[in-house]
Amino acid sequence: MASFALITEGITDQAVLENILTGLYGDDVEVNPLQPLRDATDTSRIKSDSFGGWEQVFEYCQHENFDELLIFNDYVIIQIDSDCGYEVNFGVPLTHGGKDRPVEELVDEVRQKIISKINKASYEQHQNQFKFAIAVHSLECWLLPLFLKEKAHLRKTKNCFHQLELETERLKIDCKKEYLSYKRLSKPYQNAKQLENAKLLQQSLGIFVNSLPSVKFFCKQLSHNDR
Repeated sequence: MASFALITEGITDQAVLENILTGLYGDDVEVNPLQPLRDATDTSRIKSDSFGGWEQVFEYCQHENFDELLIFNDYVIIQIDSDCGYEVNFGVPLTHGGKDRPVEELVDEVRQKIISKINKASYEQHQNQFKFAIAVHSLECWLLPLFLKEKAHLRKTKNCFHQLELETERLKIDCKKEYLSYKRLSKPYQNAKQLENAKLLQQSLGIFVNSLPSVKFFCKQLSHNDR
């Protein structure tokens, strides 16, 4: 069984990533949430609280013992939203010349920003084990294909939480900034077909999913580990 450590902005992000991993690999994965720690945040409902957020993700990546994660985990997934890129300490412009930057370009720059926080020697030695879940502009955008029908909104990258709230309210579905709520909202991603369809609509989701080990590679790894 391969293992994935999660370093995320909040526990709601962990819930979605867990369902995505299940959709790709079934039950043959072990998921270890490290930032924020689940037991420290179960009573915290908003991911921008003192336990989470992009600043804490950067801080965690700079920890001197960060590379020890790779002793106990096969992969480390680092999740961050791009919506705060304009913040001085984030330093990734969201627009260029008054226009939104291309998703792929933005994802790559945020990825490089995260890498710059990691010990250079550790990253160079283990770079294939690092995976980056960079949501443009928030992870709620990745959930929109599960609930919206209008094509104009399926590729939406702005104000996605508000859009998600409106749609789930219309459908009378509970939507709260809580782990269990996001676990239920993203449960359809446990279905590989649903995930495949959604990644074609949300480009940053597709970039993340396509960066993960293929099912064929994953099965070979599991077979090798079982010997």
